[in-house]
Amino acid sequence: MPSPSLKLLRLLLPATLLLAAAIAIACGFEFSNLLAERRVTLLAPVENNFYFDAAHLLPAPKQKLPGGSADAYNYSPDGTVDEPDISDAEKKGLSERQYALIGQMRAAEDGDAAYALGKGLPEDVRLYTAAAVDFHLAWSDAKCSEVGEDGKETPTECDDETPSHERQARKRFEAVLALPARERSLRGVWAAYALARNYDENSHTAPLDKADAAFALSRKLAFEGGSDPLGLALDSFGALARAHLKREDFTGAVALYAEQASHGSISATSSLRIVAERMLSKPKTLEKHIASPLVQRLLISYVQAYGNSGEAAALGVANASEAPLLLEGEAEKATTPQRKPSRLSLLVDALEKAGIRQPADADRLAAIAYQQGKFELAARFSSASKTPLASWIKAKLALRAGKQAEALALFAEALRSAREAGTALVPPNTLARLQAEHGTALLAQGDLQQAFEQFYSMDDRYWLETAYLAERVLTVDELKQFVDAKVPQTKLPEVKDPSGWSDLTDRAPHLRDLLARRLMRAGRYDEALAYFHQAEDKRFPDPEAREQARAFARALSAADRAWTRAGRAESLYEAAHIARWHGINIFGTEGDPDVFFMRGSTWSVTTAPKTSDLAGKDEVQRFAASAAQPDYSYHYRYRAAALAMQAADNLPPRSEAYAEVLNNACSWVRLLDAKESGKIYQRYLNNGAYLEWAAEFGQNEIEPGFHQARWFTLKQELRDFRRWTRQHKPLAMATLVSLVLAGAALIYLLRRRHLRRKASLPQP
Repeated sequence: MPSPSLKLLRLLLPATLLLAAAIAIACGFEFSNLLAERRVTLLAPVENNFYFDAAHLLPAPKQKLPGGSADAYNYSPDGTVDEPDISDAEKKGLSERQYALIGQMRAAEDGDAAYALGKGLPEDVRLYTAAAVDFHLAWSDAKCSEVGEDGKETPTECDDETPSHERQARKRFEAVLALPARERSLRGVWAAYALARNYDENSHTAPLDKADAAFALSRKLAFEGGSDPLGLALDSFGALARAHLKREDFTGAVALYAEQASHGSISATSSLRIVAERMLSKPKTLEKHIASPLVQRLLISYVQAYGNSGEAAALGVANASEAPLLLEGEAEKATTPQRKPSRLSLLVDALEKAGIRQPADADRLAAIAYQQGKFELAARFSSASKTPLASWIKAKLALRAGKQAEALALFAEALRSAREAGTALVPPNTLARLQAEHGTALLAQGDLQQAFEQFYSMDDRYWLETAYLAERVLTVDELKQFVDAKVPQTKLPEVKDPSGWSDLTDRAPHLRDLLARRLMRAGRYDEALAYFHQAEDKRFPDPEAREQARAFARALSAADRAWTRAGRAESLYEAAHIARWHGINIFGTEGDPDVFFMRGSTWSVTTAPKTSDLAGKDEVQRFAASAAQPDYSYHYRYRAAALAMQAADNLPPRSEAYAEVLNNACSWVRLLDAKESGKIYQRYLNNGAYLEWAAEFGQNEIEPGFHQARWFTLKQELRDFRRWTRQHKPLAMATLVSLVLAGAALIYLLRRRHLRRKASLPQP
C-alpha cells in the first residue's frame, strides 16, 4: 500500500496544478477571444488611446529636440513638480577637478564670491553657476517672514519686487548668452531657459514676450548642438504653457503642450489630460476656447477615452460600453435621472453655441455618441466624414440595422483607409482591432478562407482566433494548401534561454506545427513530419516532437507487419506509450481540449459558433466535424489508453504482460476519467490472472514483460497439447503412430528416388 505521504502527494498534486494554471492565466494570458461573442465584438464601441491622440494633435516635427521624451522639472498644470538630480548633468564636459569647483561655488555666500572661486572653469559654466547662486538667494529673499509675539515665523510678501540678487542673476545669465557660440556650448541652453523662467515667475499678468523669446532661444541653441542633458529645451514648451494657464489662456496652453508632445514629451500628454479635465469642469471656459480646432480635437479625444463616468446610469445599463447593444431608441427612452450633464452633452452644447456644426474630429464625436447609445447623433457626425473611424462607426450602425453586406463593405473601407493613413495617425492597437472586426464580419458572411488570412496576418494577440480558424474551420487540406503556399519554414532565431511557454512573436512556425499535429490526428503521419519544428528551435519547449512523431508512426507500422500476436502487442504498446508521454507534442490541439499553446495549463478557450451569433452554417458544421476524438482535455491520453487496449487484445489474458498493459492504460486516465479507468479495471478483473501487485492496480506504471508473454504463449500451447493427449490417449497414440509411419514412408520414398537418379548417371 502507498505510504501516507505518497497519498497526500497524490491528493495535493491535482490541486497544485490547477492553482498553477490559474496563476499562469492571471499573469500571462493576454490573448483576445473576439469570436466568443461576435455580435458584442462587432457592436462594441471604438476605444481610443488618449495619450496617443495627445501626442499626435500636431504633426511630428521634421527635427525633434535633443533629449527625446525627457522632461526637465516635470511641472504639471496643477503646480506639482518633480525636481531633477542635476549632478550628473553638471559633470558633462568637465573634469573631476572642475566639477569639484562647482560644488565649492554653490556653497559661496553670493554670486560674486562664487564667481571668484570658479577660476579655471569654462566661462559659460562659471557665469551660469554664479548666476544660479544669486538666483537661489533671490528666491530666499522672496520668502520674507516676520516673527510674531509667540516667537513663530510667519511668511509674508516682500516689498522689493526685484531683489538685487535677482538682478545680478539676470545679468550673468545674459552674459552667458552674449558669449561667442563656441564658448557657451555647455550652459547656453541652461541660461536661456533660466532667464525665461525668471521673466515668467516675476510677471504673472504682464505679456510673455520676453519669456517666449528666451524659451525660443533655448530651443534654438539646443538645435545648434548646445548641451541639454536635462531636456530644458523640450520643457520650455511646457513652462510657457504653464504661464499661459496662469492667465487662463487655455487655447495658448493647449497649443504649446501639443507642440511639446509632438517632440516626444511624456509629461506633455499628461498635462493635456489635466487641461482637458479643467476645461470640461468649467462650462464658461469651455465656451470661450471651443472655437480652436486644436482644443476641439483635445476635448473630443478626452471625452472618447474618459467620458463614460456617470453616463451609464442614464442608459440603464451596467456600463456605458453596453449602450450600443441596446435596440434602436432604448437608450433615448431611459428615464434614470442624471445629476449633471454628461461630458458629451457639455461638449456638444458648447459647439452648438459657438455655431460649429462639423467640428474638428467629428468622426470621434460620432464614436462618442455611438459609445453612449446616441445613434442619431453618431450617424450625423459620421455621415459628413471620410475618415477610417467614420467608416468604422457607419459599419457598426449598418450592422445594428441588420445590413450585414453593407456593414462588411464599410468595415473593408475603414480598414483600407486606416492602412493608407499609417500608424502615425492610427495607433497599431486600434488598427489591429479594426482588422479583427473586419475578419469577424467576414466570418458572418461565410468567407472563411479570407477571414483566416486576415487573422493570421495580425500580431500574436489574435493567435487564439487564428488557431481556431486553422484548427476547427478550415479543412486539413485547405490549411495545408495555405501553409505550403504562404508559410515557409523560417530561420532559427538566436534564443539562449527558452521559457516553458511558446513564443508566438513569429507565428509561421506555430502554424506549421499546428498543421503537423492536425495531420497526425488525421492519421497522415508521413505528411505531418515535414511540418514539425526543428529540434534546434528554442521557441518550442519540446525539441524532439518530430522524432517522437516519427517513432509513433514507426511503431504502428511495425504492429501491422508483426508476425506474431505478441510482437504486434509490443509495437502497439510502444505507440501507446509515446502517445501518453509525448502526445501533447504530436497530437495536442492548439485550442480546446488540449490548449497546446498554453502547454495544457488552461481550458475552455474555444466557444462553439452559433448561427444566432453571426456564424454561418458551414462554419458550424466544420467546427463539429473537426473536434478531437475524443473531445476531452488531454485527449491524447485517451488515444494512448485505446492503443494499449488494442495491445492487450493481442496478449494472452492470463499472462502478466496482459495485466501490466491494462494497469498502465488505467493509470494514464485514472485522474481524468473515473468511468473509463473503471472499465479498464473491470476488464482485468474479468479476464486477467491474480497478481500480488494488483492491489494497487492503475496507480503506478509498470514496464510490461512482452518477452515473457511470447514464452507464455508457447508454454500455454504445449500445456494445452499435453492436456489433450491425456484426455484422448487412444486417439493420441494412433495419431502418433500414423505420424511415425508417414514419416518413415516419406524417408523411404525420398531414399529410393535418390538411388534411381544416381543409377541413371553415366558411369566413368
